[in-house]
Amino acid sequence: MIKYISRKQLYIQVWSQPMTQVALKYSLPTYELKKVCDALLIPLPKVGHWSKIKHGKIVPIPELPPIFNKLFPYEYCPTPNKKIEKQNSSFTEKIQIKKTLQNPHPLIEKTKATLKNMSTDEYNMKCVVRNGINLRVSKANESRALRIIDSVFKWFEKNGATILYPYEHSTNTYIQIENEKIEIFIREKSKYIGMVEKKYGSYSHEVRGYEPTGILSIGIGPYCCYGSGLRKNFSDGKTKKVEDQINEFVKSVFAHAEYKKQETIKRKIREEEQEKIRKEQEHLKQRQELEQQMSDQLMKDANDFHQSQKLHSYIEEVIKRAEIQYPNKIYPQGLSNWIQWAKNQVYKLDPLNNRLPNFTT
Repeated sequence: MIKYISRKQLYIQVWSQPMTQVALKYSLPTYELKKVCDALLIPLPKVGHWSKIKHGKIVPIPELPPIFNKLFPYEYCPTPNKKIEKQNSSFTEKIQIKKTLQNPHPLIEKTKATLKNMSTDEYNMKCVVRNGINLRVSKANESRALRIIDSVFKWFEKNGATILYPYEHSTNTYIQIENEKIEIFIREKSKYIGMVEKKYGSYSHEVRGYEPTGILSIGIGPYCCYGSGLRKNFSDGKTKKVEDQINEFVKSVFAHAEYKKQETIKRKIREEEQEKIRKEQEHLKQRQELEQQMSDQLMKDANDFHQSQKLHSYIEEVIKRAEIQYPNKIYPQGLSNWIQWAKNQVYKLDPLNNRLPNFTT
């Protein structure tokens, strides 16, 4: 049964009881629940928190950052004490590697055709550089490596993943799970055998010599989920061959895909937060600019008003003296024109004649 819980509800629960108990409630491993909390930016109790609570100490609880009210699905476990299944049911049966290459995957078939026309490199192995998968093996391990990758490709496609074909001049091989691409490779390890003589016609010189070890290694690209601490390489050992570790390799591919997915969620949250901060800063900048503009306008209006009052007083004094000089109020044309012009200038200068002050939000 699928239920939903809000981010705030989960925040309350992880601060009300230990993570192990909350994880059991949702039938999740503790580390998976921690991933969910990290993705939703839910602060978690530090080590020793519940011990302090047990001894009666008051421990401050950080506030929940106001980001969004996201819901995430969980499958409710009716028996909280039941042991959590750590592995997906898809991995209960061992992924079998066939002894012969039958009906190979199109990309494997293409790689096999490419290997036929290739010579060995300085490591005495064949390394596909185009038109194939990311592979470097000796002739002795060529068939084995192709059978392993063929089985891996078929299993992933059967379980809903996509095998991405490399570009024409590339061998980068990706398995796509949902929207996440995981780069994989298969290689044979080599060992240094000392300096060897290499001839070029009549000329020869010594170079570092290598030879294949017969030890195969299947792995995930070194820069995929760098710093995650997830296991990337699975090699032939004394007790286990690569074929015996395919299930572990597949789990690692899924773990890398989940890690990338969670990192994408975190990055999106960070980008949203940064965009929110940017908008807030932009809004603050606009408010400050508007405040400065209003302040400058206020000073200008005050100065203009003060100046208009002075000019008004001056014009009134001119008219007063003109009335004394011309009792009949018949002024010379030039004086009349000047008085009218001056009054118009004062009217235009006085800011209160055009508008009353208004506060812009």
